[in-house]
Amino acid sequence: MIEKRKPGKRLKRVLRFKNCVVCEKPLSGQQTKFCSPSCTQSQAGREATERMREEVAESPLERIEKALKTVRVKRRGLLNKLELINILSGGFCSYPGCTYGEDKNENLVALEIYNEDLRRRTESISKLMLPVNEEKRGPLRVYCKFHYETLFYRDNPVPPLFIPSRKLWDEKLLDAQHSCSVCGRDVSEKGAAELHHREGDKKTCSSSDLIRKGGAITEDQRAELGKVQVVCPNCYIETHNPDLSFGNLPTLIAQMDKQILLLKEAPDKIA
Repeated sequence: MIEKRKPGKRLKRVLRFKNCVVCEKPLSGQQTKFCSPSCTQSQAGREATERMREEVAESPLERIEKALKTVRVKRRGLLNKLELINILSGGFCSYPGCTYGEDKNENLVALEIYNEDLRRRTESISKLMLPVNEEKRGPLRVYCKFHYETLFYRDNPVPPLFIPSRKLWDEKLLDAQHSCSVCGRDVSEKGAAELHHREGDKKTCSSSDLIRKGGAITEDQRAELGKVQVVCPNCYIETHNPDLSFGNLPTLIAQMDKQILLLKEAPDKIA
């Protein structure tokens, strides 16, 4: 076991193997488990096959119980986060001058809990016990994703190499667009931009994967970069989680309640 530090994150223990777990070739450099992307994909395929076999082997009652647990956990997580941000900030971003969260079209996922004392990401919402006492409430603030990311990178200096949009701009591989393509917000500060594949374009890999591969950028990679647009973190989340807007939450919770009732009745119908 060795300690390995990732940019902007706390130290954590990472299990490191001497040989690749797939082909058994010796590992080198920063490799910890696999020697190549093909071995990584091979192992992921094997694990997916095993999961499918396990699902096929499950009885109907086991599948119902699993589905019921999934819906309950998601419902509880949404309600806990909604209650927590209402306790901490009244339900919107705490950053001076920002009112994100007041509009019904804005998104619950885009509101994050930030620990101002520890200057790091806090525990997950599920681990923050409710109700929140004054001692816990003190250093916690609610920020929209845009201000959360910019504050995090401001408090935790990270080399531009590890911020995909910044590296792409510095190497002139991305058009010098420093405003969000959706809302027009300035995204020139570190952590303030996301790279989003345009709707309708076939995505072969994520733009951040292109950066992590290192080395010279190939023509195929340049073509892939031509499919992305720059958006702020808030718009990125709203694009990917349209069902979790504040206006849609009551409908979503009602649908979950109905689904839970149906799943509870399902075992009796099978029997």
